[in-house]
Amino acid sequence: MPLLIKFIPLILILTSFQIWFTAYLGKLPSANVWQKITLISANVYAWCGLALVFMPALFPLSFSHFHYVYHTIGQAIVITHPYQTIDSQQIFNVLMTFPAGVYLRLFGVRRLRLRQVILIGLALGLTNEAGQFILDQLVNLGRSVAIDDLLNNALGLVLGFYSLTRLPTLRQLFHLPHSLTQRGHHDSTNQ
Repeated sequence: MPLLIKFIPLILILTSFQIWFTAYLGKLPSANVWQKITLISANVYAWCGLALVFMPALFPLSFSHFHYVYHTIGQAIVITHPYQTIDSQQIFNVLMTFPAGVYLRLFGVRRLRLRQVILIGLALGLTNEAGQFILDQLVNLGRSVAIDDLLNNALGLVLGFYSLTRLPTLRQLFHLPHSLTQRGHHDSTNQ
């Protein structure tokens, strides 16, 4: 399959996200400069994260020199046994979703329990890996689908969410008040 066709899903995903985000911004009342920084940086982060997850592999995957137990399902390489090796890729997957946890906290409309944050993190990881699996089937994205990526994505989100607990001044400076994140709701005491 030509490489250019493999980029079509990424272009559609990025375009759909930007249309949604622009519509979201259009519904917000005016924000101060710090809140605008939060919104712009969240947009840039989302673009980078989506590109990292759904960018086609430019070189074919080769697992012959790794010690992974994996299965091939259709055109997808699926690694079902987590943490067979610990390497920089594991850390990268945690770091990749750390900002998502920070933004979840900054955009949050109410306090979330640890269980809820973990579930959101698992949902994010599942979305990433399921998306890669589906795109591998449709356009041979050339990416692997791994359980440990899902778990590391969840861990990154949880760590990012709770990192702002220790930085209340920073959180208050960049936090989007509920009047910005939900029209008609006002609660300045939360978080």
